[in-house]
Amino acid sequence: MDLHYRSSMRDWYRRVRRNQIETDRRIVRRQNYHLKKKLEKIEAQRITKVAHRKGFIKASLVGYTNAGKSTLLNILTKSDVLVEDKLFATLDSTTRSLPLENKQTLLLSDTVGFNGNFRII
Repeated sequence: MDLHYRSSMRDWYRRVRRNQIETDRRIVRRQNYHLKKKLEKIEAQRITKVAHRKGFIKASLVGYTNAGKSTLLNILTKSDVLVEDKLFATLDSTTRSLPLENKQTLLLSDTVGFNGNFRII
C-alpha cells in the first residue's frame, strides 16, 4: 500500500469520526433540551398543586405494606382507589378530599407502604 493512500484513509476516518461525535453531541443537546422542558412542566404542575392545597388540613395514612391504608382511604372518602391483596399495590401516593363536619376539608393521602424485612447488605 502506498503512503498517500494510507494517509487519505486516515484523514477520511478522522472526518467520519469527527462527524459522528458532532452528531452525537447534537442528539444529546436535543435530548437535554426536551428533558429540561419536561422538568419545567413538572415543576409548574407541582407549584400549582401546592398552591391549591393551601388552607386545607392535611393528613397521611402511613403504615406497613398491605395493611389496609387504601381500603381505609376508600371507606373514609367514598372513592375507588385501587385495592389489591399484594405487596406494594400502591406505587404512587394518592390524595382525596374528606369534608369535615365544621365545613373544613381534610386532604387525606394514601402513601406507599413499607416493609420491615429489608435485607441489610
